[in-house]
Amino acid sequence: MLKYVVLLSLTCILLTDLTPALRELGIALDKLANLLDKLKDLLEAILKIFK
Repeated sequence: MLKYVVLLSLTCILLTDLTPALRELGIALDKLANLLDKLKDLLEAILKIFK
């Protein structure tokens, strides 16, 4: 039983430490997705010019 309590405590500590990093990662991935979407739109506009 003590093993599970220690494991749960360590998991909670780890999640607490990782939460800000995961939030920053989510923000960075969202910015990357927006940038890729804008790049796609730009490439589509360039292709329309050359058609």
